[in-house]
Amino acid sequence: FIGYSLPEADFELKQVLKSASLRMQHRRTKVKKEIDVIVLEDLGTQEKYSRFFGADNIRCFQGGIPDFLTRSAK
Repeated sequence: FIGYSLPEADFELKQVLKSASLRMQHRRTKVKKEIDVIVLEDLGTQEKYSRFFGADNIRCFQGGIPDFLTRSAK
């Protein structure tokens, strides 16, 4: 997700994401799924994504795309 703060009021998108996640449960593998969240200095966004998807699945880059490119290349 790039630049999307997952606002509390966006029930429609949350429903779509949760439905897709539940529908695909039968395809779960031992490979860890990661969700990259790229925002620019939005400290509350990481907490929202962690609550929604689980803290173990989230990598949050608070410095925008430059931060993502620098840290993910390592």
